[in-house]
Amino acid sequence: MNRNALQRMTAGAGHGLGENRPLDWGDPILATEAPFRVELLRSAAEQEQAFRIRHRLFAEILHWVPEVPSGLEMDSYDSFTEMIGILDGQRRVLGQVRMHESRVPYMIEREFATVLGAGLLPLKGRDTAEITRFGVTAEARSLTVRNQHGEYDMTSLMLKGIYRWCLARRVRTVFAVVDRRLFRLVNLRGFPFEAMAEPKLMPDGVVAVAIRLDWRRFEAQCREHRPALLAWFAMGPDPRPRKVSPLREAPAIPIARPWPPLAADSRHPASAQYS
Repeated sequence: MNRNALQRMTAGAGHGLGENRPLDWGDPILATEAPFRVELLRSAAEQEQAFRIRHRLFAEILHWVPEVPSGLEMDSYDSFTEMIGILDGQRRVLGQVRMHESRVPYMIEREFATVLGAGLLPLKGRDTAEITRFGVTAEARSLTVRNQHGEYDMTSLMLKGIYRWCLARRVRTVFAVVDRRLFRLVNLRGFPFEAMAEPKLMPDGVVAVAIRLDWRRFEAQCREHRPALLAWFAMGPDPRPRKVSPLREAPAIPIARPWPPLAADSRHPASAQYS
């Protein structure tokens, strides 16, 4: 399937947000961990791989969306969001995730509003984003990357890509709705996601939970308990050796200063969230 066909299939579809396509932030490479790279997926071939991974995970396994003959899981959100992917040395996509900037709709506001419950929505602002369609292929789940900061699996590598995407856009808080098993897994990996509501049993039998992560809290906890993880996240895509020791370099990341203080924890109706 060529790029024009993909664009036609994901264009608009009723949201009237053609003017809200993702902004161009320059270099699509977010992290390099030989032989893997975490990048924004911009080619039609790589996007098609991601759509097939999504169909396998969310249509065939989780049954969150219906299966389709094309084997490509796409929806209207794809026309104004960005996809991040893990690619190997042959440019095969091993995992992917979709990122929603605050100026476009979140799935937690619409399709997953019942998971949050009571008609409430997350506090949404310029320093927030939503993670959707997070998934790593079954073949990649046993793969790891190893460096001077430790050994990490593909889920952690994907989260590093999300973190660096957020740094570039000064996003402090991310929201998501995930299978409860993934929620437990990422917390065990050192990522302090918080449940925003009680887990909800979905009609297909999956237990889903609405979660959020404050990156500033993640950084503070890592400094105290997991400094190697924070030092690894501080490493950008430049593979050249560093002259400064990782633990001295980590606090110099632009962490708190560029981001405004987080507002008091509350939830607002969608109509009040854009200023």
